[in-house]
Parts: sequence; structure tokens; C-alpha cells
Amino acid sequence: MEELFEGDPIEKWGDVLLHASQKLVRAELERLLELQALSALLLEEAGLEEKLEGLLKSCKFDPALQARARAKKIDLVMTSMANVLGHE
Repeated sequence: MEELFEGDPIEKWGDVLLHASQKLVRAELERLLELQALSALLLEEAGLEEKLEGLLKSCKFDPALQARARAKKIDLVMTSMANVLGHE
């Protein structure tokens, strides 16, 4: 179990998804897709698509923004792994 907490969390997430049951992985991927779809709807309704595009472009050149985005990705993969592993 210790090795689960060592190394890159994003790589570990990939490993978890590759080795978990297909049913659990499918449910988690559907949850993530729904989250992305709802986020896109919120951005559209708030008229923030252009701001997102700007952030995506800025992220390539802004180390602080890259660090914040990576931290958010790690939060998301930790939640995702917990969802999959919590049902194993």
C-alpha cells in the first residue's frame, strides 16, 4: 500500500485505472466526463470560454499558473483514485 503514495500521483492514477475493474473505471470516467460537461456549460453560460482559452495559453509560459494547475490536477486524481479504490 505504501507504493501507492510514492511517485507521481498522476502516473499512479493511470496505473489504478489500468488495473481496476472495468466497471469501476467506466463509472469513474463517466463521472469525470459529466463533471467536464457541466463545467463547460457553466463556462458557456457565464461567458468565460475566452478567459479559459487565455488561461490555457498563459499556462504554457507562467510557472506559477502551471504549479496551480498541477496542484488542481493532483487534487482531482486523488479524488478519482479514492472513488475507484473505495469500491474495489
